[in-house]
Amino acid sequence: MRPAVPVAPFRAALTAGPGVCLVVCLVGVLSVLAGCGGSGGADPVKQAAAYRAQAQDICRAGNTAIAKVGADLGDGQPAAEQLDAALAKTTDLLDQELEQLGHLKPPADLAAGVGAMLASVRATLARLQQQGGRALLSQDDPFAEANAKAKALGLDACAQ
Repeated sequence: MRPAVPVAPFRAALTAGPGVCLVVCLVGVLSVLAGCGGSGGADPVKQAAAYRAQAQDICRAGNTAIAKVGADLGDGQPAAEQLDAALAKTTDLLDQELEQLGHLKPPADLAAGVGAMLASVRATLARLQQQGGRALLSQDDPFAEANAKAKALGLDACAQ
């Protein structure tokens, strides 16, 4: 919907002379252009929803790839070298996921939470790499803190 443009000032300016006409016309054009932006920026709710949708897509793709790594280990007790290889592959996949998420620009109201979530994932990855493949055998979820932060942000796919 176009903003209403008052016509009377333009008519008056046309009869007052070219200099006045130019000023009034410029002011009129600028006021119309200012009205086109709505409230001065994009809707924060829409920005957050768009960010969440993009982040969720990245996390879903990452979850699928990581699940394949787990499935490739099989049902039996994997050897230490298989666990080390699975951890290395999982770490690579998570690094790629973090990089993709890092390229997204979260809206201001999510930025601090997203930063904290990504920092938590990075810290957990560093701990897992120090522990080696045997860390994958733990019953405890090493990403519990990062997952809680993701859920709080509405990024459920990133919390899996």
